Amino acid sequence: MSLNIKKNCLPSQHPDIAMTFTNIGLIYESKTEWQQAVLYLEKAVNIYRHVLYPNHPILIKVEPLLARVSSKSKMT
Repeated sequence: MSLNIKKNCLPSQHPDIAMTFTNIGLIYESKTEWQQAVLYLEKAVNIYRHVLYPNHPILIKVEPLLARVSSKSKMT
């Protein structure tokens, strides 16, 4: 399902939207487009923090990913 469809059909803080943001961030990371990757990963983390408990496995994976990509974006 595309991001636009999800945004139209789901609440703005839905985990599926966060997952899509995470995947888009990963795509930008693979293309070494760090700033775009950070933008989408921050959106994902903000939603995950709103809807998941603090030690949720998804947050445990995505927060370090955001930190790594953010540090790469600062080096360029």
